[in-house]
Amino acid sequence: MKQEFKSKSENEHIRAEEQQWAEIFAEGNAFASMLLLQVEKLCALAHEFEKLFKAGSVREGQVKSLAAGLAWRVDMALDMLPDAGEHFEAEALFRGLKAGIERLENNEKGLDALGQSVDKIHKSCHLLVDEIYGKIVG
Repeated sequence: MKQEFKSKSENEHIRAEEQQWAEIFAEGNAFASMLLLQVEKLCALAHEFEKLFKAGSVREGQVKSLAAGLAWRVDMALDMLPDAGEHFEAEALFRGLKAGIERLENNEKGLDALGQSVDKIHKSCHLLVDEIYGKIVG
């Protein structure tokens, strides 16, 4: 029995995202669903970092560790892309993100640059999820 999902969020952006995710999961494509999970984990990590960064809670000495965590999440998504059975245009964005984050890992003065990369990560995640949706749900 197919069950319909209804978001309880009052935020229109979040409701639209959650509906999109639910429709992707409902298609039953395990690879696309797991790719979506990896992308959303990356997006959540970026959002949490952004909150800490804006609150002034992140120090320069933490850049390498934070960048490594973001790079690992980007790698997880990149590793899954071929398994989804589709070609994704956003893959190039993710490869660019990975290269930029790797440069930050080697730069102890990269806190501001890392803070600025969060928006790129967020936009790239949305683009990839939109692509997954378009290819899997239609």
